[in-house]
Amino acid sequence: MKTKWTALPVLAACFLLSIAAVAADPPSPEVKRALASIQPFEAYTYCKTLASEKFSGRLTGHEGYTAAAHWAASKFKEWGLRPFSREAGYLQAYPSPYVLVDKAEMSLFVEEKPEGAKEAVLKETRLEPEKDFLPLLFSDSGDSTADLVFAGWGISAPDLGYDDYAGLEVKGKIVLASGNARTVHALAVWKFGAAGVVSCAPQRPYFPDQAALTSIPYKSDDGKEGAFAFVLTQREGDGLHARLEELKRAGKTVRVRVNIKTSFNEPRQGIAEAWIRGTDPRNDDIVLTAHMQEEKTSANDDRSGVANLLEIGRSLNKLIAEGRLERPRRNIRFWWVDEIGAEYRYLAENPEAAGTMLANLNQDMVGARQSEGSRVQFMSRTPFSRPSFLNDLGENVLNAVVWGNMAVPLREGANSSDFSRPMFALKGTREPFRAMAVPFYDSTDHVVFNDGRVGVPGLSLTNWPDTYIHSTDDDLWQVDATQLKRNAFIVATTSYVLAAAGEADLPQLTALVLGGAQQRLARDSQAAIARITDASAGTPAGRYKDAVMLIDTAEWRETQAVESLKVFAGTGSTGERLVATTSESVRSLASTMRRNLDAFFQQATGQKAELTLTDEENQAGKRVPSWKATLLDVVTEKVKLPREAGNLHWHYVYEVGNLVDGRRSVLDIYRIVRAASLSAGEWYYGKVELSEVNRLLESLEKSGAIKFWGQATQPRN
Repeated sequence: MKTKWTALPVLAACFLLSIAAVAADPPSPEVKRALASIQPFEAYTYCKTLASEKFSGRLTGHEGYTAAAHWAASKFKEWGLRPFSREAGYLQAYPSPYVLVDKAEMSLFVEEKPEGAKEAVLKETRLEPEKDFLPLLFSDSGDSTADLVFAGWGISAPDLGYDDYAGLEVKGKIVLASGNARTVHALAVWKFGAAGVVSCAPQRPYFPDQAALTSIPYKSDDGKEGAFAFVLTQREGDGLHARLEELKRAGKTVRVRVNIKTSFNEPRQGIAEAWIRGTDPRNDDIVLTAHMQEEKTSANDDRSGVANLLEIGRSLNKLIAEGRLERPRRNIRFWWVDEIGAEYRYLAENPEAAGTMLANLNQDMVGARQSEGSRVQFMSRTPFSRPSFLNDLGENVLNAVVWGNMAVPLREGANSSDFSRPMFALKGTREPFRAMAVPFYDSTDHVVFNDGRVGVPGLSLTNWPDTYIHSTDDDLWQVDATQLKRNAFIVATTSYVLAAAGEADLPQLTALVLGGAQQRLARDSQAAIARITDASAGTPAGRYKDAVMLIDTAEWRETQAVESLKVFAGTGSTGERLVATTSESVRSLASTMRRNLDAFFQQATGQKAELTLTDEENQAGKRVPSWKATLLDVVTEKVKLPREAGNLHWHYVYEVGNLVDGRRSVLDIYRIVRAASLSAGEWYYGKVELSEVNRLLESLEKSGAIKFWGQATQPRN
């Protein structure tokens, strides 16, 4: 008889692992078997296959993407994972309009006089695409020959006393510049009339032989057609600039011929999907994501996530088939996607689908050799607008791996690796695991699920900083099978616990969330008290208002996280009563913190602890925004959202939209978003002012995306 691994022992083992510095209990045999079932070299091999020339050009709209999707589907079928549809199989397609570069040629012409010749001739030097230069995505077709001129960084800011274009005639010419290709193109082409641009800016500083893989807009905001943009490495660009200056001193010019052919494609591609079916189809699904599309042979971004997802699907399905894992209650769905766009399109066209999902776990850049560029594996928590127990569960498993794979001084029984629970791949590094959970960040697939119009909590694992991302340096040499294994374990364990958990697991899950809530409330209380004493943060009354806002919002956030556990409890059950009691204890703790805050404020300032709303705040409390446009309207650009966000950080622009629900007033939304900035620290995302929130919402109204109602139906956080 084979022993089966269920959710409860897994969760208990993770508790032990996450406090490894305190408890010396070894991981359970079940966890050891789980580790053995994840084969990091298999994931590395998948990554290597996907990074090969066979699938190069695996961009949105490219045949390499479709080929990679079919290859992944063949693996699902081989391993026995279920397709999402018997009729359609593993692939579901959506419109993916894109511009592809079909041909790109570039030649330099320099006037030279051969020895013995009476007249000078133009000497042609042909540059090879992919070797000497890279054409950028969304470049327009064209065949032109023009003078090459150097425009410094390609910046025009005369109000700040700096203008690379001052006294420089670039109309009809090709501009060489050291700045970002998108910025240079926007100014040189759309403002000053250049024929096209050549950028020699690396994706990151101090990498002179790195070519940035990026794109330019094919149209400006006011409808102007784009031109072309090519990229050189910084070293090649500096050499070309030096040659240009030398010839300029000799009274000569360099002419460039560019012949580029691009095509606008509207292929249908999107999601490759496989399932591990749960025992109860009424329960919500766990959706695991990684994106297949990226530039050329990019390996860590995000072939590492795609490869890990393949290995997690293979290993979990194998364990279940062999009877070593109980089949979970909930479905586990594996989505290999076109980043962000595919999920938005699917959920916009199938708005009921989000109601069948419990959580999303995303992997984007999870194979990085961390010593290359001092990278850290970050886990993004859900945003303030989406409180969930998922944060504590995911962070707990993450910390289990961190504490097991770092050297702690004077640890009893240290082994040869100095790690208490070493997790290595045979052909991977023996590096420690630098990882931590942080406030929400976006720019990858979990942003779709956390969107307020979708409403599914999602976490993401992403390494940062990354000096190789979106460049010719993101290749297989910097992928580490050890890091693949660690991240695969985190996602596999978290997803299985979620899929298998039931009411019997509520005491442990509730303890986990309550412990996290107490820590976060204490931290926010500390920040609130510090705000009161910060004389640079405004008047005492204003600082007190901020402090109260922070604690009140923290109470709402943590009670919502606790109450999200109700999904595991039956109506009128013991589990439901446990969740209710825990919510009340969180409220009680927050109330105590609020009383302590009031007492401190009065003692520290000599003023009475009372709140007074300004006229602007009173007016904001009377206006309630709700979405007018559907998600499909926005995705298909039937309604175009404004691009200008004023002084609000992009994250808070996203959060304001998430909090629009037809019940919260503008003041309610502002309070949550400002509290989020105070909780993370204003250095993290910047400041939030009510005037900026008002401005953003009014621009959304003007675009037709939202509308305003009267008084809030239930003023709240």
